[in-house]
Amino acid sequence: MANGPVTRTIGGTTSTAFDRLVQAANQDAEQRQQEYDEEVDGLRRIAEAPTDETWRTAAEENRGVLLNGAEVSEGQNRPVAIIQYIDKNGNECFCQADVLEQPDGTGKIERILQVVCPRCVANGVGVKNAQLTIRDTNRRWSLDEKMKGQVWVDPVDHETYVLAGVVEMEEKARCGQAFCGLEFRISSKSEYPGVSKLYIER
Repeated sequence: MANGPVTRTIGGTTSTAFDRLVQAANQDAEQRQQEYDEEVDGLRRIAEAPTDETWRTAAEENRGVLLNGAEVSEGQNRPVAIIQYIDKNGNECFCQADVLEQPDGTGKIERILQVVCPRCVANGVGVKNAQLTIRDTNRRWSLDEKMKGQVWVDPVDHETYVLAGVVEMEEKARCGQAFCGLEFRISSKSEYPGVSKLYIER
């Protein structure tokens, strides 16, 4: 499951109708999460976590986005794509997206991007309910794996993550929550090496 943003700001108040919508969405979380977990059980991750020896070698070489011999933060050795975006309050945020693959039934491999909706999270929806599943058979997106396996250091909280690669999605995607409807694209071009950038369209 994709993780929520590192930095976010929530302010103001919400209407009773909106609160009811959020409550209904949260109540639906368990069922949808179970369905997702069952699906993910059959998936194979694109990149396996490197061994400790790989980290030591990379630290000695100080290559790519491995900064000052940084080690991977505890529990963060699963390869992920890092998505940068600017929230409604102008804060720079980063979230981690899972990159998965599975057979599509025709002998080909289908890639799946699992990312959280930043607008839903900012409006108080739980991370489990804010998951967006983007299949490359439905939306054209690609993964540049040149930096796969390298370590990225978060400039906000200095947590470190293993990179699966950099995502590029030219086609517009949309959050399916009735009260959200966020539309966005993802660019492989960011001021941070190894990071993708999410642009909100609506």
